[in-house]
Amino acid sequence: MHLRQRQGKTVRDNLYFRIQSHKTMKRYLLILASFAMVFSVQSQMQMNLVGQIKFRDTLNLFGEVGNSEVWGWTAPDGEDYAIMGTLYGMHFVRVSDMSVRDSVEGPIEADGYYHREMKTYRNYCYVASECTGTNEGVMIIDMKYLPDSVHFVKSYIDSTRIRSHNLSIDTANAMAYINDHFYDGVRIVSLADPENPVDVGFITAANTHDEFARNDTVWLAEGWNPAYSIWDCSNPAAPLKIGGITDVNFGYAHNIWPTDDGKYFLTTEETSGKTVKIWDMSNISNIQKLGEYIGSNGLAHNVLIIGDSAYIAHYTTGVTVVDISDKANPVEVAFYDTYPQNDTSAFYGCWGAFPFTSTGYIYGSNFDGLLTVMEMVPDTSVGRNPGKPLQFIAGFPWPNPAASELTVPFKMMEPGFCRISVIDVIGREVKILTDEFRSAGACSLKWNTTCHPAGIYTLMYRMGNSSFARTVLVR
Repeated sequence: MHLRQRQGKTVRDNLYFRIQSHKTMKRYLLILASFAMVFSVQSQMQMNLVGQIKFRDTLNLFGEVGNSEVWGWTAPDGEDYAIMGTLYGMHFVRVSDMSVRDSVEGPIEADGYYHREMKTYRNYCYVASECTGTNEGVMIIDMKYLPDSVHFVKSYIDSTRIRSHNLSIDTANAMAYINDHFYDGVRIVSLADPENPVDVGFITAANTHDEFARNDTVWLAEGWNPAYSIWDCSNPAAPLKIGGITDVNFGYAHNIWPTDDGKYFLTTEETSGKTVKIWDMSNISNIQKLGEYIGSNGLAHNVLIIGDSAYIAHYTTGVTVVDISDKANPVEVAFYDTYPQNDTSAFYGCWGAFPFTSTGYIYGSNFDGLLTVMEMVPDTSVGRNPGKPLQFIAGFPWPNPAASELTVPFKMMEPGFCRISVIDVIGREVKILTDEFRSAGACSLKWNTTCHPAGIYTLMYRMGNSSFARTVLVR
């Protein structure tokens, strides 16, 4: 059932939009640039704002309850979509223009925080919720009709198992691992037929809160046990525990995520003052702690990993990015404060972070309904970047690649001197597009590319002590 109307209003009437949308860059250039930044050790980066949407789906007067996880999906045509869980259901946002393409109503009873966690497999989005009511169970949503719409297929319920806090999908083996409805284990569910899941096994582990699954191996965070465990699920009918750690000094064993090579994993404890910890599992019978990190508010929610970078939804601190190339000495390299109201150690602010995009963007979701899309760029300013927009915002140059003329959009947040120049592949400044005092407001410049050889160029933006770059292709 689509959330088309609620109390006589359309979905768009229940939202207000705070949008800064940009033209889509040629994706392979963005991916190259993003990988160059993410997979090397960074001493100073910053995250810039790409766009935001504020959903009005909040429950209390403070707007702090009702919104939860964010995930993402790249369609076959290359478009990226952000998927966010809110008080009334699920919203699907096309990132290139920050437009809400469709919404699906979800259950809203029996859970005061309205938890919704989602993962994608092929063209399907699977949504777990602790709520009961409309579309209760694991929601199955077909996304192949985007950008026009999504289709709610059905909700999957096995016996009386309706509520679930979280799920993970082993995409290589078409298996979903779904928290049981009273946290007393994990259901192993075959997605061989994606629209008709079937329970095929069960991991018995009391208090299980989160799980991560990959190549028949499952990592579990066991809540108040407090413990983390690792399971071989190659035989789903008889899962085998192969390793784990427990410590009375843990807080709440909340979230676990392994590195890409499977040699290490990171954990969060969602307890004030408890750090994000890095563990060495090369000897699975003797797992050792190597390093730890915590952001300014002292309360981390979830961690996800790409290469040597950990992305953390850090509640009131926002989204932090940590370089873990030296496992004993993790270093925060960037952050974006999605909740500038304060940095208290409380359950407000950023709930979810999603870095697995084709563009290199990072999505963040707040309790208060704010969906934020960010990108990482080199930071040339002095000191720790406060995570707010720079004095100017650079839009995406278009068309990219450019055959004859390139449009260069940008926005001055306040009056000041602005210089935008073009740098060729060997570092020469070949064109100055502007170098003058400009008034606040949006503007765009034109660059006649026919006067320059085909190849890769860098647009260098400078204002005061701030600068960053975008890559363009001339053909």
